[in-house]
Amino acid sequence: VPPASPLDQFEQKLVEFVYSPPMVMPTKGFKRQHNVLDQKEDHEVTASFHVVGMDDLQAPVKLIGRAVHPAVMISERELQFVDTKTNSSAEITVTLSNHHDELPISFKASSVAHFKCRPATGRLLPFQSTQLVVSFCPNQLGRHKGRFTIDLIGVSGTVVGTTSVGVTGYSGE
Repeated sequence: VPPASPLDQFEQKLVEFVYSPPMVMPTKGFKRQHNVLDQKEDHEVTASFHVVGMDDLQAPVKLIGRAVHPAVMISERELQFVDTKTNSSAEITVTLSNHHDELPISFKASSVAHFKCRPATGRLLPFQSTQLVVSFCPNQLGRHKGRFTIDLIGVSGTVVGTTSVGVTGYSGE
């Protein structure tokens, strides 16, 4: 809805407020010393709707929001696949967990040659976990190495963090 939009009598329009606070990382100390679950910022702002021609009639609306950091953990940081025949596959399962009590999070894993991640996308509610099956599917001989980057996507649809899993596999036959 444009900032100044006329309404007919008894007409209704949906007004959407988008809240996207910037992610502020601590500037002092080591990253690992800060508990992301404790990093919350409450924001409050008052917006108002003005009725033109009605002696400055206003309708104030209080908007309250909380900025929180994602707290998603993966059970393994590095995966190594032993000798796997060409055109066959081997699988390792890892757990992706949302340790946050408020923030649901969506995720999307990148593509890596000779490796697959299932599911590659999904959504985790607070305190929910899911199993990711990482497969090594070599279609040529040799040592293959890569890294799955898992984007963490907030409620607004923007990437709010990342995590990753390194993968290494060898195909000798």
